[in-house]
Amino acid sequence: MLQSRRVLGEAIESALGQTYPCVEVIVVDDGSTDQTSAVAARFGERIRYRYQQNGGLSAARNTGIAAAQGAFLVCLDADDFLQRDVLAQHMQAACENPAGVVFYGQWQTVDRHGAILSEIQPPVVGSAVFHALLAGNPFLCHSLRLRRDGIDRVGTFDPALRACEDWDLWLRLAAARCPFVAVPGAVSFYRRYPGTLSEDPERMLRAGLRVLAKSRSHHPGCPRCRREIALGMLRWHFWCFHALKRRLAWQRARQTTGANLQDAARALRRMPVLAALFLVDPVLAPVRRARRIWRERGPSSPGVILSFRSRGKGASLADPRNGPMRRITRRR
Repeated sequence: MLQSRRVLGEAIESALGQTYPCVEVIVVDDGSTDQTSAVAARFGERIRYRYQQNGGLSAARNTGIAAAQGAFLVCLDADDFLQRDVLAQHMQAACENPAGVVFYGQWQTVDRHGAILSEIQPPVVGSAVFHALLAGNPFLCHSLRLRRDGIDRVGTFDPALRACEDWDLWLRLAAARCPFVAVPGAVSFYRRYPGTLSEDPERMLRAGLRVLAKSRSHHPGCPRCRREIALGMLRWHFWCFHALKRRLAWQRARQTTGANLQDAARALRRMPVLAALFLVDPVLAPVRRARRIWRERGPSSPGVILSFRSRGKGASLADPRNGPMRRITRRR
Protein backbone atom coordinates (compact mmCIF):
# COMPACT_ATOMS: atom_id res chain seq x y z
CA MET A 1 0.00 0.00 0.00
CA LEU A 2 1.11 3.57 -0.67
CA GLN A 3 -0.68 6.72 0.55
CA SER A 4 -3.79 4.72 1.51
CA ARG A 5 -4.74 6.13 4.90
CA ARG A 6 -8.37 6.92 3.99
CA VAL A 7 -9.33 3.46 2.73
CA LEU A 8 -6.93 1.08 4.45
CA GLY A 9 -9.14 0.56 7.50
CA GLU A 10 -12.02 -0.81 5.42
CA ALA A 11 -9.71 -3.25 3.63
CA ILE A 12 -8.26 -4.57 6.90
CA GLU A 13 -11.70 -4.87 8.52
CA SER A 14 -13.00 -6.86 5.54
CA ALA A 15 -10.08 -9.28 5.97
CA LEU A 16 -10.41 -9.62 9.75
CA GLY A 17 -14.21 -9.95 9.51
CA GLN A 18 -14.18 -13.11 7.39
CA THR A 19 -16.44 -15.96 8.49
CA TYR A 20 -13.53 -18.34 8.01
CA PRO A 21 -11.74 -18.18 11.37
CA CYS A 22 -8.05 -18.90 10.72
CA VAL A 23 -6.89 -15.76 8.95
CA GLU A 24 -3.50 -14.04 9.10
CA VAL A 25 -3.38 -10.42 7.90
CA ILE A 26 -0.05 -8.87 6.90
CA VAL A 27 -0.06 -5.14 6.06
CA VAL A 28 2.87 -3.99 3.92
CA ASP A 29 3.49 -0.22 3.94
CA ASP A 30 5.41 0.61 0.76
CA GLY A 31 6.93 3.87 1.96
CA SER A 32 3.75 5.89 2.69
CA THR A 33 4.09 9.37 4.18
CA ASP A 34 0.40 10.03 4.99
CA GLN A 35 0.30 8.42 8.47
CA THR A 36 -0.92 5.12 7.08
CA SER A 37 1.01 3.42 9.87
CA ALA A 38 -1.30 5.06 12.43
CA VAL A 39 -4.33 3.42 10.77
CA ALA A 40 -2.62 0.03 10.85
CA ALA A 41 -1.64 0.54 14.50
CA ARG A 42 -5.33 0.73 15.50
CA PHE A 43 -5.65 -2.99 14.84
CA GLY A 44 -2.86 -3.87 17.25
CA GLU A 45 -1.79 -7.51 17.35
CA ARG A 46 -4.64 -8.60 15.08
CA ILE A 47 -2.39 -7.82 12.11
CA ARG A 48 1.33 -7.95 11.27
CA TYR A 49 2.72 -4.66 9.98
CA ARG A 50 5.75 -4.38 7.67
CA TYR A 51 7.30 -1.10 6.49
CA GLN A 52 9.70 -0.79 3.55
CA GLN A 53 11.07 1.91 1.28
CA ASN A 54 8.93 2.45 -1.79
CA GLY A 55 9.66 -0.32 -4.27
CA GLY A 56 6.40 -0.61 -6.18
CA LEU A 57 3.41 -2.90 -6.04
CA SER A 58 5.27 -6.10 -6.94
CA ALA A 59 7.92 -5.56 -4.27
CA ALA A 60 5.26 -4.87 -1.61
CA ARG A 61 3.31 -8.01 -2.48
CA ASN A 62 6.47 -10.10 -2.50
CA THR A 63 7.32 -8.82 0.99
CA GLY A 64 3.92 -9.94 2.23
CA ILE A 65 4.20 -13.33 0.54
CA ALA A 66 7.59 -13.92 2.17
CA ALA A 67 6.16 -13.08 5.60
CA ALA A 68 2.98 -15.16 5.27
CA GLN A 69 2.91 -18.55 6.97
CA GLY A 70 -0.10 -20.17 5.32
CA ALA A 71 -0.37 -22.45 2.30
CA PHE A 72 -2.71 -20.15 0.35
CA LEU A 73 -2.35 -16.44 -0.38
CA VAL A 74 -4.56 -13.46 -1.23
CA CYS A 75 -3.13 -10.08 -2.29
CA LEU A 76 -5.57 -7.33 -1.33
CA ASP A 77 -4.88 -3.73 -2.34
CA ALA A 78 -5.52 -1.11 0.31
CA ASP A 79 -8.44 0.54 -1.50
CA ASP A 80 -10.35 -2.70 -2.16
CA PHE A 81 -12.25 -5.06 0.14
CA LEU A 82 -13.82 -8.53 0.44
CA GLN A 83 -17.24 -10.04 1.03
CA ARG A 84 -17.46 -11.63 4.48
CA ASP A 85 -17.73 -15.25 3.32
CA VAL A 86 -15.37 -15.13 0.33
CA LEU A 87 -12.48 -16.95 2.04
CA ALA A 88 -14.81 -19.64 3.37
CA GLN A 89 -16.08 -20.29 -0.16
CA HIS A 90 -12.55 -20.52 -1.50
CA MET A 91 -11.59 -22.85 1.34
CA GLN A 92 -14.45 -25.17 0.43
CA ALA A 93 -13.43 -25.09 -3.25
CA ALA A 94 -9.82 -25.92 -2.28
CA CYS A 95 -10.99 -28.93 -0.27
CA GLU A 96 -13.13 -30.14 -3.18
CA ASN A 97 -10.32 -29.58 -5.72
CA PRO A 98 -7.06 -30.59 -4.01
CA ALA A 99 -5.12 -30.34 -7.28
CA GLY A 100 -6.23 -26.73 -7.85
CA VAL A 101 -3.61 -24.00 -7.59
CA VAL A 102 -5.52 -20.84 -8.58
CA PHE A 103 -9.09 -20.27 -7.32
CA TYR A 104 -10.94 -17.30 -8.78
CA GLY A 105 -14.29 -15.65 -8.14
CA GLN A 106 -16.29 -12.68 -9.36
CA TRP A 107 -16.14 -9.04 -8.30
CA GLN A 108 -18.17 -5.89 -8.15
CA THR A 109 -16.82 -2.52 -9.25
CA VAL A 110 -17.68 0.28 -6.81
CA ASP A 111 -17.06 4.00 -6.75
CA ARG A 112 -15.11 6.00 -4.18
CA HIS A 113 -18.02 5.79 -1.73
CA GLY A 114 -18.74 2.08 -2.17
CA ALA A 115 -21.78 2.37 -4.48
CA ILE A 116 -21.94 -0.59 -6.87
CA LEU A 117 -21.28 0.32 -10.50
CA SER A 118 -21.15 -3.11 -12.15
CA GLU A 119 -20.64 -6.81 -11.52
CA ILE A 120 -17.98 -8.82 -13.34
CA GLN A 121 -18.20 -12.57 -13.81
CA PRO A 122 -14.95 -13.85 -15.32
CA PRO A 123 -15.23 -16.69 -17.83
CA VAL A 124 -14.63 -20.33 -16.98
CA VAL A 125 -11.23 -20.68 -18.62
CA GLY A 126 -11.16 -24.47 -18.88
CA SER A 127 -7.97 -26.38 -19.62
CA ALA A 128 -6.50 -24.01 -22.26
CA VAL A 129 -5.83 -21.33 -19.65
CA PHE A 130 -2.59 -20.01 -21.09
CA HIS A 131 -3.96 -19.24 -24.55
CA ALA A 132 -7.08 -17.69 -23.03
CA LEU A 133 -4.96 -15.37 -20.89
CA LEU A 134 -2.96 -14.18 -23.89
CA ALA A 135 -6.12 -12.47 -25.15
CA GLY A 136 -6.32 -10.39 -21.96
CA ASN A 137 -6.44 -10.50 -18.18
CA PRO A 138 -9.99 -11.35 -17.06
CA PHE A 139 -9.10 -11.63 -13.35
CA LEU A 140 -8.96 -9.14 -10.51
CA CYS A 141 -5.91 -9.75 -8.32
CA HIS A 142 -7.66 -10.07 -4.96
CA SER A 143 -10.47 -12.20 -6.43
CA LEU A 144 -7.88 -15.02 -6.73
CA ARG A 145 -6.52 -17.35 -4.04
CA LEU A 146 -3.11 -18.81 -4.85
CA ARG A 147 -1.71 -22.02 -3.47
CA ARG A 148 1.80 -21.29 -2.24
CA ASP A 149 3.06 -24.37 -4.08
CA GLY A 150 2.31 -22.55 -7.34
CA ILE A 151 4.35 -19.51 -6.26
CA ASP A 152 7.21 -21.82 -5.35
CA ARG A 153 7.10 -23.30 -8.86
CA VAL A 154 7.01 -20.12 -10.96
CA GLY A 155 8.26 -17.37 -8.64
CA THR A 156 6.63 -14.26 -7.19
CA PHE A 157 5.53 -10.99 -8.84
CA ASP A 158 8.07 -9.45 -11.22
CA PRO A 159 9.47 -6.27 -9.55
CA ALA A 160 10.56 -4.93 -12.96
CA LEU A 161 6.90 -4.49 -13.95
CA ARG A 162 5.27 -1.27 -12.70
CA ALA A 163 1.81 -2.51 -13.72
CA CYS A 164 0.17 -5.71 -15.06
CA GLU A 165 2.37 -7.75 -12.71
CA ASP A 166 -0.65 -9.90 -11.80
CA TRP A 167 -1.33 -10.74 -15.46
CA ASP A 168 2.31 -11.79 -15.83
CA LEU A 169 2.04 -14.12 -12.82
CA TRP A 170 -1.20 -15.71 -14.05
CA LEU A 171 0.47 -16.41 -17.41
CA ARG A 172 3.45 -18.06 -15.73
CA LEU A 173 1.16 -20.21 -13.58
CA ALA A 174 -0.88 -21.21 -16.63
CA ALA A 175 2.28 -22.01 -18.63
CA ALA A 176 3.35 -24.29 -15.77
CA ARG A 177 -0.02 -26.11 -16.17
CA CYS A 178 -1.31 -25.07 -12.76
CA PRO A 179 -5.08 -25.78 -12.62
CA PHE A 180 -7.43 -22.75 -12.38
CA VAL A 181 -10.71 -23.38 -10.52
CA ALA A 182 -13.78 -21.12 -10.70
CA VAL A 183 -15.57 -20.37 -7.41
CA PRO A 184 -19.07 -19.03 -8.27
CA GLY A 185 -20.54 -16.66 -5.70
CA ALA A 186 -17.21 -15.65 -4.14
CA VAL A 187 -17.38 -11.84 -4.42
CA SER A 188 -14.63 -9.26 -4.02
CA PHE A 189 -14.92 -5.49 -4.44
CA TYR A 190 -12.81 -3.25 -6.67
CA ARG A 191 -12.86 0.51 -6.12
CA ARG A 192 -12.59 2.55 -9.33
CA TYR A 193 -11.92 6.28 -9.28
CA PRO A 194 -9.57 8.78 -10.98
CA GLY A 195 -5.93 8.51 -10.01
CA THR A 196 -5.72 4.75 -9.49
CA LEU A 197 -2.89 2.85 -11.15
CA SER A 198 -5.20 0.98 -13.54
CA GLU A 199 -6.48 4.30 -14.89
CA ASP A 200 -3.01 5.41 -16.05
CA PRO A 201 -3.19 4.44 -19.75
CA GLU A 202 0.45 5.11 -20.58
CA ARG A 203 1.82 2.97 -17.76
CA MET A 204 -0.73 0.21 -18.39
CA LEU A 205 0.00 0.14 -22.15
CA ARG A 206 3.75 -0.17 -21.73
CA ALA A 207 3.48 -2.81 -19.00
CA GLY A 208 0.84 -4.87 -20.80
CA LEU A 209 2.83 -5.01 -24.04
CA ARG A 210 5.90 -6.01 -22.05
CA VAL A 211 3.96 -8.86 -20.39
CA LEU A 212 2.81 -10.16 -23.77
CA ALA A 213 6.36 -9.94 -25.14
CA LYS A 214 7.61 -11.98 -22.17
CA SER A 215 4.96 -14.62 -22.79
CA ARG A 216 6.53 -15.56 -26.14
CA SER A 217 9.20 -17.54 -24.27
CA HIS A 218 6.73 -20.01 -22.73
CA HIS A 219 5.67 -21.82 -25.95
CA PRO A 220 8.33 -20.92 -28.56
CA GLY A 221 7.26 -21.70 -32.10
CA CYS A 222 3.59 -22.21 -31.19
CA PRO A 223 1.35 -20.83 -34.01
CA ARG A 224 -1.63 -20.41 -31.70
CA CYS A 225 0.48 -18.40 -29.26
CA ARG A 226 1.51 -16.04 -32.06
CA ARG A 227 -2.12 -15.50 -33.04
CA GLU A 228 -3.32 -15.00 -29.47
CA ILE A 229 -0.44 -12.61 -28.64
CA ALA A 230 -1.25 -10.51 -31.70
CA LEU A 231 -4.91 -10.44 -30.68
CA GLY A 232 -3.93 -9.63 -27.09
CA MET A 233 -1.81 -6.67 -28.18
CA LEU A 234 -4.68 -5.32 -30.25
CA ARG A 235 -7.16 -5.71 -27.42
CA TRP A 236 -4.72 -4.13 -24.96
CA HIS A 237 -4.33 -1.05 -27.16
CA PHE A 238 -8.11 -0.66 -27.23
CA TRP A 239 -8.37 -1.16 -23.45
CA CYS A 240 -5.78 1.56 -22.80
CA PHE A 241 -7.48 3.80 -25.36
CA HIS A 242 -10.75 3.58 -23.42
CA ALA A 243 -8.87 4.15 -20.16
CA LEU A 244 -7.51 7.35 -21.68
CA LYS A 245 -11.03 8.40 -22.71
CA ARG A 246 -12.29 7.79 -19.14
CA ARG A 247 -9.43 9.84 -17.76
CA LEU A 248 -10.21 12.75 -20.08
CA ALA A 249 -13.94 12.52 -19.24
CA TRP A 250 -13.17 12.72 -15.51
CA GLN A 251 -11.04 15.80 -16.05
CA ARG A 252 -13.74 17.37 -18.19
CA ALA A 253 -16.33 16.69 -15.47
CA ARG A 254 -14.07 18.47 -12.97
CA GLN A 255 -13.82 21.41 -15.41
CA THR A 256 -10.03 21.19 -15.57
CA THR A 257 -9.92 22.08 -19.26
CA GLY A 258 -6.27 23.10 -19.29
CA ALA A 259 -5.11 19.93 -17.60
CA ASN A 260 -7.45 17.97 -19.86
CA LEU A 261 -5.82 19.25 -23.05
CA GLN A 262 -2.30 18.98 -21.69
CA ASP A 263 -2.89 15.41 -20.53
CA ALA A 264 -4.39 14.43 -23.88
CA ALA A 265 -1.53 16.01 -25.86
CA ARG A 266 1.12 14.38 -23.68
CA ALA A 267 -0.53 10.95 -23.84
CA LEU A 268 -1.03 11.03 -27.59
CA ARG A 269 2.53 12.24 -28.20
CA ARG A 270 3.93 9.33 -26.20
CA MET A 271 1.40 6.79 -27.51
CA PRO A 272 0.80 7.55 -31.20
CA VAL A 273 -1.13 4.31 -31.69
CA LEU A 274 -3.81 5.58 -29.32
CA ALA A 275 -4.05 8.75 -31.41
CA ALA A 276 -4.94 6.62 -34.42
CA LEU A 277 -7.65 4.86 -32.40
CA PHE A 278 -9.45 8.18 -31.96
CA LEU A 279 -10.06 7.99 -35.71
CA VAL A 280 -10.97 4.29 -35.77
CA ASP A 281 -13.22 4.24 -32.70
CA PRO A 282 -16.19 6.15 -34.22
CA VAL A 283 -16.26 3.64 -37.08
CA LEU A 284 -16.34 0.67 -34.70
CA ALA A 285 -18.88 2.16 -32.31
CA PRO A 286 -21.97 1.06 -34.36
CA VAL A 287 -20.56 -2.48 -34.54
CA ARG A 288 -20.14 -2.61 -30.76
CA ARG A 289 -23.66 -1.25 -30.30
CA ALA A 290 -25.11 -3.90 -32.60
CA ARG A 291 -23.26 -6.67 -30.78
CA ARG A 292 -24.48 -5.37 -27.42
CA ILE A 293 -28.10 -5.29 -28.63
CA TRP A 294 -27.78 -8.82 -30.02
CA ARG A 295 -26.43 -10.10 -26.71
CA GLU A 296 -29.15 -8.39 -24.70
CA ARG A 297 -31.93 -9.77 -26.88
CA GLY A 298 -30.41 -13.19 -27.38
CA PRO A 299 -30.33 -16.07 -24.86
CA SER A 300 -28.25 -15.53 -21.73
CA SER A 301 -24.94 -17.30 -21.65
CA PRO A 302 -25.21 -20.10 -19.18
CA GLY A 303 -1.52 -4.25 -0.50
CA VAL A 304 -2.80 -6.71 2.17
CA ILE A 305 -1.71 -10.34 2.27
CA LEU A 306 -4.11 -12.71 3.98
CA SER A 307 -3.33 -16.19 5.23
CA PHE A 308 -5.60 -18.71 6.88
CA ARG A 309 -5.34 -22.30 8.15
CA SER A 310 -7.44 -25.39 7.62
CA ARG A 311 -9.19 -26.73 10.72
CA GLY A 312 -8.65 -30.31 9.58
CA LYS A 313 -5.49 -32.32 9.11
CA GLY A 314 -4.62 -30.55 5.87
CA ALA A 315 -1.81 -28.08 5.38
CA SER A 316 -2.15 -24.57 6.72
CA LEU A 317 -4.07 -22.27 4.41
CA ALA A 318 -2.98 -18.69 3.79
CA ASP A 319 -4.88 -16.55 2.16
CA PRO A 320 -7.85 -6.48 -18.42
CA ARG A 321 -9.24 -6.37 -17.34
CA ASN A 322 -9.95 -6.54 -20.88
CA GLY A 323 -10.35 -10.29 -21.49
CA PRO A 324 -13.63 -11.96 -22.41
CA MET A 325 -15.99 -11.55 -19.48
CA ARG A 326 -19.63 -11.14 -18.61
CA ARG A 327 -20.56 -7.69 -17.34
CA ILE A 328 -23.82 -6.94 -15.51
CA THR A 329 -24.36 -3.21 -15.10
CA ARG A 330 -26.82 -2.14 -12.41
CA ARG A 331 -29.09 0.81 -12.90
CA ARG A 332 -28.69 3.45 -10.22
